[in-house]
Amino acid sequence: MNDEILREREAAKFMRVSVGTLRNWYYAGKGPVRYKQGQKLTYYLKSDILAWLKVGIDEPIDRGHRNKTLS
Repeated sequence: MNDEILREREAAKFMRVSVGTLRNWYYAGKGPVRYKQGQKLTYYLKSDILAWLKVGIDEPIDRGHRNKTLS
């Protein structure tokens, strides 16, 4: 599947929230699946964002599957 990768700032802009809000959602156990490459680069897949928005922003997501590393 060829999915659009959004950096953290791009994901926040796409969702019309601040980067701080996106990070707060992550630390609260909410928000779309987050991908990390190294310690500083954070990515989101557009399809994950859309799927999460469809479910509802208050739906908790299993933290074990939320922070994935891109290969």
